[in-house]
Amino acid sequence: MTFSCLVEDTYGESFWPIFFNKKKKENILHNIPNLRKIISCNRNIPKLNSLIRNFIKSNDDFVLLLLDADGKNIDKEIYELKEKIKREYHDKLKIYFFDYEIEEWICHVMELRYDNKPSKVLKHHEKYEKRKLPRYAEKIDCEKLKNCESYIRFLNVLKTLS
Repeated sequence: MTFSCLVEDTYGESFWPIFFNKKKKENILHNIPNLRKIISCNRNIPKLNSLIRNFIKSNDDFVLLLLDADGKNIDKEIYELKEKIKREYHDKLKIYFFDYEIEEWICHVMELRYDNKPSKVLKHHEKYEKRKLPRYAEKIDCEKLKNCESYIRFLNVLKTLS
């Protein structure tokens, strides 16, 4: 089985393969299918529909969307997004929203408190810049995330891929 992934920003294209490969080697995500491809794209609906269609035509078993909720209601965000994506793709589509953004996991691991913009907290404490995101993929300790609600939701979405 294979899946492809659509991520919200450019640096996610580099971050996620590192993260998935490291976690598979650590036997944390060993049950998920093989990641075939990652492409960044914003929430441009025609582009999303086109990319999802192309992934499905390439025989991916699933397409995983990884998006930032930026503090908005996640159920509402998923509902509104699904309303815009062609229904014929829904069976092969898995959607995951971070509460805010991927940087919330980094903050959680580093025990940094954050409000609605974890990347700003990292910028203050670590001189973080978005382009540095892939460097943090290796540093994410999933053991420290086991009580993080957004990580638990992420794992639950991944379980539906297998």
